[in-house]
Formats: sequence, structure tokens, C-alpha cells
Amino acid sequence: QLEAVRLGLEIGLKEESYESIRTVLRWARENDNLRYIIVTDDQQTVVGSNPENVNFDLEQLNSLPTDILKSDSLFIKKGSWYSELTGEGEIYMAFETEYLNDLQSSLFKSLLWIIGLIVLAASMIAVVLSKNITRPLEELQKVTKRIADDQLDKRANQNYGSPEIRLVAESFNAMIERLLKSQQQRLEELRKFNQSLESRNKELTDAFKTLEEQSEIIREEKEKSEKAFEELKITQVQLVQSEKMASLGQLVAGIAHEVNTPVGAIQSAINEVQTDYTEMLNYLIKIGHSLDDELKRDYQDACTAIIQNKKDYSTSETRQRTKLIREFLDDNRIRNARYHSKVLSQVGFTVEQSGSVLNLLRSEHSDRIIDSFYLLGMSQIHVRDIKIAISRIGNLVKALRNYSHLDTDTISTTS
Repeated sequence: QLEAVRLGLEIGLKEESYESIRTVLRWARENDNLRYIIVTDDQQTVVGSNPENVNFDLEQLNSLPTDILKSDSLFIKKGSWYSELTGEGEIYMAFETEYLNDLQSSLFKSLLWIIGLIVLAASMIAVVLSKNITRPLEELQKVTKRIADDQLDKRANQNYGSPEIRLVAESFNAMIERLLKSQQQRLEELRKFNQSLESRNKELTDAFKTLEEQSEIIREEKEKSEKAFEELKITQVQLVQSEKMASLGQLVAGIAHEVNTPVGAIQSAINEVQTDYTEMLNYLIKIGHSLDDELKRDYQDACTAIIQNKKDYSTSETRQRTKLIREFLDDNRIRNARYHSKVLSQVGFTVEQSGSVLNLLRSEHSDRIIDSFYLLGMSQIHVRDIKIAISRIGNLVKALRNYSHLDTDTISTTS
């Protein structure tokens, strides 16, 4: 707005259009938070103002504050202008500070609400993921156990869980159908073999009637055949059961082991996030009542930088940055530099960014501020761990789906 007034003033003087200058000043005064405008020439004489009845000398103007302070009702913005006709001059614009202070307080309250909403959203996402992934897999494990107990009419629920879990359940049911079909085929082969044995027994019986002298041999042959038939049936059933149990056992054990690790990581991270955010909200409330306006702005900027940090540094990189930050803090005579540098490095601060929090570290609340930085940074790390664990579960479900759809006569390698 100051630049617009300067430009309008120079153009009006160049074109000798004083009405356009009045128009620019009236336009600027349409801002309700602008109290008045005063224009001076190169002799520091007031040559124009809006409203026109403003009565200030230059000493009074220069005594008004140029920074936004809660204790002052006005602050001055000052700029220079130049005209070939009149030379250089100054523009003074007086603004009210009350609306800026109200806006700053509103923004700080909004930050507290945003952090609370992040905690609530993270908890709700974790609960939904646990319901849509872990519980359907537990139901699938129960179905496999029942099938292993010869309850062959049991099937996995294909309408429960996430789309990927439903696809796995559908493929699992298809696999059971194929196993049952294979078992029926083997039973049919056994039935045909039994018919063959019965036909042979009949022939042996007819031969016994005609060949009485070979009756003992025929009877022993029949007993051997019947015994072999029974043993074959027992062996066949045991083989089918062993193959079925081995396949299902390996599948269920592998799924339970692979899913348990990321689920445990999610639950652990959620517990840490809930604890950290509760403590962090307490810190924010205490800090918000303890700091002055300028330190509040520095604190808000630092919290924003921590939340926006997406980089994942290695241990060696973190140690190197800790060393550099500690040297920087020692040079600036910051107490507890060793602990402060470690926390700032862990939450993603560089040496350059550490310069923006020097005033906060010099305050009497520095320990409480650095602890809140640590809690906020750790919560970001926990959220990143939850995302990694969810990605691992997604990859596992995708691998299960691809494996269950595999239908080939050749040997394939799986991992």
C-alpha cells in the first residue's frame, strides 16, 4: 500500500495532476486500519495529508514506533519518493496495531486446534487399518484351523475387510475347492481300483470252484489283496491330509509372522504419539502464556519447520549436524548447548535454522521449549514409522494376492 501511494504521488507530480494525487490518498485511506497519511518534501515540510486536518510535526512523526508492539496503538511505515520537479521527499503512513495483535492471537489458537486434529486423525486411521486388516486375517486363520479339523464345508468370508483382504479370501476359497476336487478324483481312482479288485476276487472265487486244489493259494491271495487295498486307502488319506496341513500351516504361519511385526510397530507408534501429543499440548499451553509476542512468533515458526520436515537422516549425518549445532550454540553462549544441539539435530534442524531459535534458547523457558521441540519431532517420526508399517502390510497383502492367483505347471520362486 505504501508502494502504491509512492508510485501514485510520483506519477501525479510528473503529470502535474494534483487531483490524481488526492485520489491515491483517498484510496489508501479506505483501509479502516490506516489512521492517516502525511507527505513531506525535501525540506521536511508537510505538503499533503489525508485527512487534511492532521496536525503533526516531523519530530512527533519520527517519535512514533515503527515496530508492531502491543503497548502502542499505532505504528509508522515510512517510505521515500522522488520527483524531478520537487526532489526527494518522505511518506508517513500510520496503522493501528490492535487488529494485527488480534490476528496473531487467533493464528496461535488455530495452531493448537490443528495439532489436536492431527492426533485425532492419526488415531482414527490406525483403528480403521487395524479393523480392516488384522481382524480379517484372524478370521482367515480360524477358517484354516477348522478346515484342518476336517470341517470341509467352512469357507473364508469374501465380503469382510479391505479389497485386498477380500481378494485373498476369494483366492483362498478357490484353493480349497481345488484341493477338494483333487481329493474327489483320488477317491474315484480308489473306487475304480476297488471295483477292479472285486472283479478279480470274483474270478478267483470262480477259479476256486473249478480248481479246488488251489483254494488255499487263492484265499491267501485274496487276503493279501484286501490288506493291500486297506493300506492303500489309509496311505492315500494320510498323504492328502499331510499335504493339506503342511500347505495351510506354512501359509498361516508365514502370514501371522509377517503381519505381526508391522502391526506391533503401528500399535507401539500410536501409544507413543498419544503420550507425546498429550504432553506437547500441555507444553504449548504453558509456553503460550509465558512468552511475549515476538518469541511466540519465533516459536510458531520453529514448530512449523519441525512439522514440515520430511527428511530422514542417517545416524552419522545426525551426529555430524549435532556437532556443528553444538559449536554454533557454544559460540553464542547458549547454556545446555550439548542437550539442545542433540534435540535440534534429532528434529531436523540445520545450523542455519538453529539461528532462528537463539532468542528462544536464551529465554528462561528454554528447557520447556526444547522439550516441546523434542516431543513434536518424535511424533513426526512415529507417524513416519506408522506409514512404513502400513506400506509393509500392503506389500504383504499384494504378495499374497499374486501368489494365490498363481496357476502354472512349472516351479516358481517366491520370497
